[in-house]
Amino acid sequence: MPSKKIVLFGPWCGEFSYECSWWVPEIRKKRNTEYSDFHAIHIGFEGRSFLYRDFIDEYISYPKELEKTLKYPSNYGQKNQQDIYIGIPDILMEFVHEKVSLFDGSCDDIIYYVPEVDGSRAYQQQPYGEYLHYTPSESVKSQVKSEIYFDDPSRKMVTILARTRTRIGVRCKYDWNPNHWEVFIDMLINSMNLNVCVVDIPSIGSSGGTMSFTDSEVYKKNKNHINIFKVSGLNSLERQAALLTLSDCNIYGGGGSSTFAYFLKAPLFTQQSLREGPRRKFEWHKELTDNFKNVCIFSKYRDEDIYNSPPTEMFYVFREFFEGLVPDYE
Repeated sequence: MPSKKIVLFGPWCGEFSYECSWWVPEIRKKRNTEYSDFHAIHIGFEGRSFLYRDFIDEYISYPKELEKTLKYPSNYGQKNQQDIYIGIPDILMEFVHEKVSLFDGSCDDIIYYVPEVDGSRAYQQQPYGEYLHYTPSESVKSQVKSEIYFDDPSRKMVTILARTRTRIGVRCKYDWNPNHWEVFIDMLINSMNLNVCVVDIPSIGSSGGTMSFTDSEVYKKNKNHINIFKVSGLNSLERQAALLTLSDCNIYGGGGSSTFAYFLKAPLFTQQSLREGPRRKFEWHKELTDNFKNVCIFSKYRDEDIYNSPPTEMFYVFREFFEGLVPDYE
């Protein structure tokens, strides 16, 4: 540790979309402009150091036992089981102080930069922060490529992130009916002759994840054209980024996590509600995507109507987009 001054960012325990879209750009700018001569540490979830690699010197992950105590990510922090916003739980701050105590006597100054709730940024055209694109390493891309296998590799490949989240026993309003996902996937394979890579992100508590379809009828019927790609571990987000950049198109369910593809300049088709769709079209989104090049946002239905919206309709919208996206698609 060359600097005897430390700036500690975090702990981050909020939603992934807020982390990627606002928290990381904010602290990147703070670190580069106000704390450039400090040793920078970030504390957060396992697997997400990829987001901080360009400006953080040391990334510390929560142990899984601690992560499992978290109940309900909301904005920049957590809610409890009574749906009351509590910000950063005391148990996380105890973990932070435990880590900081290791530097006792070896540094001259320690600055704590803790997340503070600011929902207004989610509606700003140009929020505060330093935004840039991410590039997964060639070694990770090579490893991910070796894990993707289909009987007919000549087919184009799409990647699906069928998001799902249950908060305090209630299904998230942006989830799509799993049966409709199955119909949609079957049409991708048998009507468009595509291979489908399904991202399997395990749900922990109310933090959400993605449907894997491992035990589904669509997988049993089409397993030669479906690859289940598990995402977990220390470099899980970089592995996910590598997959998105290798895919001919990435299909996201509703919610803000779809904007991760913007940071990769990866082709994106996303299902959003009428209310959420405009929130994926701000100026900073436009700049990251070269004016939404290779992006299609399908936002026709209200929040409460997404769940049962028809799969055939979304399929036809996607097919038209894909045919224009991939020139040599047949």
